[in-house]
Amino acid sequence: MLPRCPADLFDLGFLLDASNMGSKQFDREVAIMKGIVRAFKIGYKSHRAGLVIFNNKASTVIRRGDLEAISVSAFEARVSNLEHCKSFMCSVP
Repeated sequence: MLPRCPADLFDLGFLLDASNMGSKQFDREVAIMKGIVRAFKIGYKSHRAGLVIFNNKASTVIRRGDLEAISVSAFEARVSNLEHCKSFMCSVP
């Protein structure tokens, strides 16, 4: 029998489109992500979050088991580093 997940916990998955978008739109999408993560208060024994950024290919930036997946401040810091990238073509920090 598979273990049951608590009904009130869930994982958040974000897909960030970095293709053909200006910096204002990219910043808006990052701000929305940060707001959602703050609202759901991700944490070790709470909700977790992951992030994939894509353009012509996809790259996992935050995996469900990473520190950034269970800490609001770490998630926000990691996503803030992406704001300087603006495109998948540059290296994902």
